[in-house]
Amino acid sequence: MKKIYITLLSVLIALSGLVGCDRQETTTTANITVPSSTTNSTTLTSAASTSWTSSNTYISSTTSVTTINTTALAPRIENLAIRPGTTAGSITISISALDNDSMIYYVITTYDALTPTISEILSGEDYRGMEVLEKGEATYRVYRTIEGFDESVRYMAHIVLKRAGEYSEVISRRVMTKNQFEAGTYGTGTYEDPYQIHSVWQLELIATDEYGYTADSHYVLVDDIDLAEGGYGPDGNSWVPIGKQNGLNRKFSGIFDGAGHTISNLWIEANQGTEKWGLFQETAIDSVIKNLHLTNVNVRVNGFRIAALVGYSKGHINNVSVTNAHIEQTAGEGQVGAIVGAFYDTGVLYKASSDAVVIATGRRVGGLVGAATTNAGFNTVWIAEVEFTGSVTGIEATSRQYGGILGAGTGVQVSRAYVNAEISGVRQIGGIVGYMEGSGAIVGSVKDCVYDGDGISANGIDGNTTVGIGLILGDASITKGPYEVMNCYSANTASIDTVGSPSSKQTSGTSVEPEQLTLLSFYQAFLPTWIFVNTWTFNANDDPSIILYHSLEGQS
Repeated sequence: MKKIYITLLSVLIALSGLVGCDRQETTTTANITVPSSTTNSTTLTSAASTSWTSSNTYISSTTSVTTINTTALAPRIENLAIRPGTTAGSITISISALDNDSMIYYVITTYDALTPTISEILSGEDYRGMEVLEKGEATYRVYRTIEGFDESVRYMAHIVLKRAGEYSEVISRRVMTKNQFEAGTYGTGTYEDPYQIHSVWQLELIATDEYGYTADSHYVLVDDIDLAEGGYGPDGNSWVPIGKQNGLNRKFSGIFDGAGHTISNLWIEANQGTEKWGLFQETAIDSVIKNLHLTNVNVRVNGFRIAALVGYSKGHINNVSVTNAHIEQTAGEGQVGAIVGAFYDTGVLYKASSDAVVIATGRRVGGLVGAATTNAGFNTVWIAEVEFTGSVTGIEATSRQYGGILGAGTGVQVSRAYVNAEISGVRQIGGIVGYMEGSGAIVGSVKDCVYDGDGISANGIDGNTTVGIGLILGDASITKGPYEVMNCYSANTASIDTVGSPSSKQTSGTSVEPEQLTLLSFYQAFLPTWIFVNTWTFNANDDPSIILYHSLEGQS
């Protein structure tokens, strides 16, 4: 009996090397059956019965068994390759059988899933609490690339062959998918071939020199990004503005194209008392940010130059929106807006909208832009085709120069703006612009604008006798250069609540019945520069609020 046991064990060892695999379970119909345990090391169980056939050797046992198929008809693999696909998050399966009448079955599971049995692979369904991510079958040969898996993640492929009613053992192979960089589909950073941003971790690394990302490169979003998935939020991390990483101050001077995609759940909370806070810290004069939407934004900072998109900008911003936003300055000098904290030297904000609650302690605070200054030798800061809904609120004695679009401007041109919001502060409060002045020969201006909110207020608690409050412009000065207000309108139902003397420069524009502001004919007659083809539109059923058409479109 001892010799017989050793002989059978030797056969098993030899057979187990016929098919190699990383992980496998051999539970097929048996030709040789060996007990998983015996009562002693020298004998088979006494309950075993033995039978013999011409094609196989069969030994049955009352104990649990592991089986290995050794019949002449057992299907065999000729070639097998499970590898990452050439694109990110894909898997390529290449299998061929030795005999062309063999069937091939496979499933793909997570790396830590239990190895399926033959019947579980054949069914292709979830099994024993394990999820089947992909399944397939073919005669003789399979060559297929499957996309849609997570990037840089390990998976398991499980394969079994069937031929003439016989099955191979289960063969399992592991595979790790590529990410964008490994797949070589992430771009080169040029204008023609921008870096493709598809995940939180890539967004974090812009302008860091990692993966070739530099401050002057070109980037494009290829998918919506939820920053909460990267651990940002009230119970997680605070976003570090692009350019501020590692304590640096790197101005972004490239192109960032959102391609109509949305970045959601931006969370910034800081108490450093420093400047430049937003998705981007600072953008240079040759930078472009376009076709981007931010939503579910929370920014709460002790500091200044604060916004959802850019803290401090000299660049071009086009076709952007910020919705469901809460921007709060807890302490600091000011320059706070929902989209840009401050423009300086030059800059453009074109086709932009914001739905936000903006709260601040300092001065120069706006629904879209806090402060904007055109300096000598630069092109005029230009803000046009813009809309704000929500509220702007000052909570300290220093809270002056507050506006629905712009808090304070020097040599800035604001045109074709719509505001439906309540604005309040200490003094120099305007429905469109809080404070305006020229810059040398550059005329500061507010043109073709509409205030359609409930009203504005200035409490004068800083002790100044002149408050300055208007439904269009709160206050102005010609000391640095001329300014002008032209062709602006406000609802005559909007209230002005003030303490102190008015400013001679405050302006409320032409008062009209609020119903007028619900009619397209009014804009066509009195605001012909407003374009109701691809820029502005009314809401359904002549709702009095109007919206930028770009907020309904992906790109412009």
